[in-house]
Amino acid sequence: MATATRTVVRSGGSPGLVRVETKPFFLTSEFAFYALMTLALLITAAVDDSIDARWFWLLEVPLTIGYLLSRGVAKSGSRTPSYDPRDEALVRARERVGDGDRD
Repeated sequence: MATATRTVVRSGGSPGLVRVETKPFFLTSEFAFYALMTLALLITAAVDDSIDARWFWLLEVPLTIGYLLSRGVAKSGSRTPSYDPRDEALVRARERVGDGDRD
């Protein structure tokens, strides 16, 4: 896996460096398997008359669902310490709602 370093601004206003593991989706084994299986299915459907368009899609859809589920499982337990602006937006929104209750 490649290691990237991002400069982030923490809540105190000081920039900090956070090491983040990054790997593009096309370098994952799940994507390689998905791409090879799709290519094999396309070649088979083009060469073999017994696999028409209906059978191709009946085989391709479960393959795609399997790929999406495998990526979801792979990312489910990974948390990144990198900066996410949505976190700050949520905090500001909660503060505004909290300030409105005090009036």
